[in-house]
Amino acid sequence: MLDSIAGNLMREIRSDQSDRIYMHYDKPYYQSGTSIWFRVYLLNDLSGRISGNQSNIYVTLTNDKDSCISQAILNSVNREWDGALAIPGKTPEGFYTIRAFTRQMAKVVSNKSFSAQIYILNKKSVANNYSFPETIDVSVKSDALLHFYPEGGSLVNGIDNLVAFEALDATGHPQAIQGRLIDDNQKIITSISTDKNGKGTMIFVPVKNRTYTAVIKSMSGSDLKFTLSPINYKACQLNIVSQTDKKIRLRVVLGDSLYAKKPVSFIVGVAKDKLCFAGIGNGMYETDVSLANFPSGPAIFYLYDENQMKQSERRVFIEKKDINLLIQADKENYSPREKVNITLKLSDPEGKPIQSLLSVSVTDDSLVEWPMLSAGKKNISGRDSVDLLKKLPEAIDTTMNNPDPGDTGIILSGIIKDSEGAPREGQVITFVEDGNNFILSDTTDASGLFSFPPFNFTDQTPFFTQVTDLNKVKQHVVITNSLPFSLPTAEYPENIRWTAFPQGIHKFRQVEADSLITGTLKNALEILVHKEKKSVKKDKYNVSERNAATVVLTGEQLDKLGQGNTYNAILLLQGVQIRKGKLTIRDGTESTNSSSGEIEPLLIEDGVPVVSSSVSLYLNSLPPQNIEYIKIIRGIEAMRYGNRASNGVILVKTANILRTQTSAVQVGIQYIFPVGYQKKQTFYMPPYESNSVREASFKDNRATIYWNGEMLTDSQGMATFQFNTADSPSTYSIRIRGVSSKGDIIDETVKINRN
Repeated sequence: MLDSIAGNLMREIRSDQSDRIYMHYDKPYYQSGTSIWFRVYLLNDLSGRISGNQSNIYVTLTNDKDSCISQAILNSVNREWDGALAIPGKTPEGFYTIRAFTRQMAKVVSNKSFSAQIYILNKKSVANNYSFPETIDVSVKSDALLHFYPEGGSLVNGIDNLVAFEALDATGHPQAIQGRLIDDNQKIITSISTDKNGKGTMIFVPVKNRTYTAVIKSMSGSDLKFTLSPINYKACQLNIVSQTDKKIRLRVVLGDSLYAKKPVSFIVGVAKDKLCFAGIGNGMYETDVSLANFPSGPAIFYLYDENQMKQSERRVFIEKKDINLLIQADKENYSPREKVNITLKLSDPEGKPIQSLLSVSVTDDSLVEWPMLSAGKKNISGRDSVDLLKKLPEAIDTTMNNPDPGDTGIILSGIIKDSEGAPREGQVITFVEDGNNFILSDTTDASGLFSFPPFNFTDQTPFFTQVTDLNKVKQHVVITNSLPFSLPTAEYPENIRWTAFPQGIHKFRQVEADSLITGTLKNALEILVHKEKKSVKKDKYNVSERNAATVVLTGEQLDKLGQGNTYNAILLLQGVQIRKGKLTIRDGTESTNSSSGEIEPLLIEDGVPVVSSSVSLYLNSLPPQNIEYIKIIRGIEAMRYGNRASNGVILVKTANILRTQTSAVQVGIQYIFPVGYQKKQTFYMPPYESNSVREASFKDNRATIYWNGEMLTDSQGMATFQFNTADSPSTYSIRIRGVSSKGDIIDETVKINRN
């Protein structure tokens, strides 16, 4: 019978293929105009291993009104789970929430998505003399509600009963309370209290025919009373007697009506997706369970009766060192702007290498300090004793188990309205991707709604749309909601909130941390690199060439040209032409150091040289409405950018906000720039391999020194990475997060000195 119980249980457990999300982001607070660097891990909720689910992952940054200010879509089919959320430069200072979820997680209230609170600084939106308060009031002023979780699910007469309890206000925020437990004779049994997270436990012996009530004070000073569930005389449940790092002692507890019958019962222990223990006994008994077969993390013990009916279950957390992570730096101390070489190695307790998928952040401890949180450290393992008693395994949710095949692409949908705001039925809308022959078409329903089947495109891909009626007459209309975030609405689990501002945030504001990456300094440093690579004779070009060296195309001019894509607009500029099928700038000199005879100019976007197989294709991907200006530089002016600029330079400065492009001549046509799959982002580090940059006079005030969202250990369990230190003396925290091939969560931090 035990084999049958264990087999049925494992089939039930393994049928749950739901996922959960684990996220690593580089720091808890940011300057406006910078980016949040993150890595998402989509894990099978049962095994902890990387999920095979191919649903998109949505990452959003929302304000206190739950309005989205930045978003990204990650392509799970290609396992592209690392990225960056751009923080608009005009973002007001305050608290924001970063969330990561699949569309299925958004359909139901789920604790399997991810949410966390961050803070964004913006000196332009607050007074210059602004100071952070010492504490943050996260509570809502309402009376606490007490919730009780007896071990095993019921109170049992005549033995020690462990009862966890939690105090929350009406909105779910934790409350610190004090009170007493009394019986129905008003006798005080024990005092009770919760910590700052609203959690507490008590042990007492219930007596037959007695009821028990917790009494606490209301805000007005009156007594609030909460009655525990009555004693269960038919109880058959599991309790934990003791736990060490080697074994757990379990007790089968029986209520009065079952005690004398000494029924047969069966205990089954499960961790992740494995059966780790099975045993049998009679009546009320204790048994020792060796933890040798259990992995580290949460485990569940189930109790069944002789009819194979589940009677009780008990969650535990098993502390074991399943992974050894060795992180070594090549030196003990480092100087300013010096290269740091880090080697890491992962192995099991026997020393065998473990392959893992990792993400790495390095932050300056003087600028980055993680805050205290209202519910303690958010940990997916659920170590808290109160949570272990209150969190029973969730019922299998079929909406979470059946991946939506339509979520492996991006769905574009929207509503067509007339100038008065009324929806238009029977309108034919056509989407055309600029520069390609990809065309989509649909006809609106009675609500003016259109929707296209899911397809793949990258973020900020330009589309132009045309709307006609059924007689093919072009229409003046307004298209709304043409974004892929039209997801079903559901409440997210409450994200953990800060209780105080960390001290590091004061210096972060004072030194304007990360301003190195928000201004034009990056471009200046790249110029130093190019100058170092090759010096150029200034008398090579005459004065007329100098005077005609630069052509500027502004965003306003781009809008007026109405070319639909940046590539076509640039071709209209003087000196730009097509040669050998490639975009070239007249008066550029064909490179002689390229075996392929490269003739395309150097492309620099926002101060960073662009690495692309084709300048033309890259320009074609840039929406004109996202460009502040373009400079075409040639001749002697271009040569200051170094040898790579011998074919000329195209400087592109992007804008923070897309401009709306409309044309009175082009009836029924609008340009749409929907959120697509995020392009691979490159974390910026100053090019200190250049002597000129390393010796240049500027302040390196980076708070995040290094970020890598995609690091794999090799067959020996090893990986290496390098970065250069910043200017101020400090210590750096190197944080390694990830998941092993066995489903073990990795979260380790080491520190190095920057003298």
